[in-house]
Amino acid sequence: MRLSEVFAQRIEPTSVVLPAPKRLETAVDHVLKRWPDVFAEPSENDRETLVAELKRRLDDWSWSDAKISFVNQAAVALFDRERRSRADLEHVRKFFYEEAATNRSRTFLGNAVQVYIGSFVKGAVHTRRLSEALTNQIPHLSGRSRKLMKSFPAFFDSNRIAMEVAARMKDAERPFQELKSLGFNKPHAPGLLDHAHLEFLEKLDLRTHTDIEKLFHWLHPDGQLAKQSGASEAIEALLAPWLDEDPQEDVKRFLIDHLTESYGDIRINPGSAWINVSEQAKQVLLRWLTGESMRFLFDVLTDTQDSHMWSERRRFWMDQYDRGNISAAWVAFDPRGHKLARKNLGREKNLPFGRQVSHASDDGNKSLLIMKVGQRIIVEGTYNFKVHIYAKNDPEAPKLYQPNYDCADIRRDRRKRVGSGFVKIGPEERKMHLGDWQGYLRSRYPEMF
Repeated sequence: MRLSEVFAQRIEPTSVVLPAPKRLETAVDHVLKRWPDVFAEPSENDRETLVAELKRRLDDWSWSDAKISFVNQAAVALFDRERRSRADLEHVRKFFYEEAATNRSRTFLGNAVQVYIGSFVKGAVHTRRLSEALTNQIPHLSGRSRKLMKSFPAFFDSNRIAMEVAARMKDAERPFQELKSLGFNKPHAPGLLDHAHLEFLEKLDLRTHTDIEKLFHWLHPDGQLAKQSGASEAIEALLAPWLDEDPQEDVKRFLIDHLTESYGDIRINPGSAWINVSEQAKQVLLRWLTGESMRFLFDVLTDTQDSHMWSERRRFWMDQYDRGNISAAWVAFDPRGHKLARKNLGREKNLPFGRQVSHASDDGNKSLLIMKVGQRIIVEGTYNFKVHIYAKNDPEAPKLYQPNYDCADIRRDRRKRVGSGFVKIGPEERKMHLGDWQGYLRSRYPEMF
C-alpha cells in the first residue's frame, strides 16, 4: 500500500474542480484571511527526530498508524537548509517527490506547496524536483495554494517565479500587503520570498523617495516586525547611492529615521542586519548620524545657553563636520538640556544621546560633545569647559556612545599604576576658548583641521 492510499482512506473523496463564481471567490478570500492554511512548522529540536522516524518508516514500509500531520512536519525538516542535500536522505527525498506527484490529499499537497516555497533555492535540484512533481497536481490543489496558482501562472517554474513575484512587488505601493492579498500568508517567509526580495531590490531606483518609501513598506510594514533575512542587502542598496554624495535633506531624514527604527542605531544597538553591511555603507549612515547629533546638541543648547561663546563653538565644529574632519560624535546633556532634548525630540524621535551626570557644583550644568577627529578623541563642552584633546589612539580617552559621562571625571587628571610606578591619565591638551582659539587648534593640529 502506498502512503497516498493510506491517506486516501481518511479524507473526503475528491471532486471535479469547477470555475468558481465571483461571489464564491470573494467568500473564499474571507475564509483564507480568517483561517489561513495550517503549515506544520516543527521546532528546531524536533527536526532530526522527525526525519529519522520518516526514514525508519520508509525503510520498514510501516505506515499503518501514520498520521498526515507527522508526514507534513517531517517534510518541512527534510527540506530545510541542514538536511535537503544530505546524501543519506536522498531516497527519503525521492519518496517525497513521488508522493508529491501522486498523492491526492489536499492537506498533504497544501503542505508540499509550502515546503516548495520555504525551501526554494533557484537552480537547486530539490526545488526543480518539487516543482515538477507539484505541476501535475495543480487541478487537485485547494485553498491558498489554488489562489497562488491564479496569482502567479509561473508559480512552479523555478526559473521565473522569483522574478514574477518581484515584478508584482515593484508594481504595488505596499508590497507586503500585496503579497498577502495574492496568497502568501507570510510574505517575509524564507525561501522563494527571499529570492523575490533580492530580485525586488534590483528593480528599485533607490535614489528616489518613492522607491525608498516602497522598500520600507516591504521591510517594516505597519504592525509587523522588520524583515531580517535579506536585510543586510536592503540596507546596502539603500546606502550605496550616497557613497560620494548626500541626498536631499528630506530623503536623508527619512533614511535615518527608518533605518534606525527598523534595525537599531548602528552606534549603540546594531541589530544582526548590520553584520554583513559593507564598512563603506556603514560610514555613510555614521556620517549622517554624526551631523544629526551635533545639530541636535547645538539646537538644544542654543535654547539653554545665554553666552555668545556657544554660537562661536557651533560655527567652528559644524564647519569641521562639513569639511569631513569629524567622523563620529556623541552628545551628553546636563539635566536641564536632557529634559529639553526629550521634550524637543520631534522629528529626531530615534536619535539617542547620553547624560552628563556630574554632581560637582561647577560641573552639573555642563553638556558635552564627544567627537572623533582623525585618530583622536576631542571633548567640547558648555560654559567654561575647555577643549580637551586626547593623544592619538589613547585607550584611556572617553569612549563614544556611552549612556553616562561625568564632566568632573573628564576634567580631572588621574593616575594609573603601570609596573612599579604610576602614569598620568588625561588629555594631551586643554585649550580655553580665549582669543583666536580656533586658529590655534588649526595650526597646532593641522592633521585634524
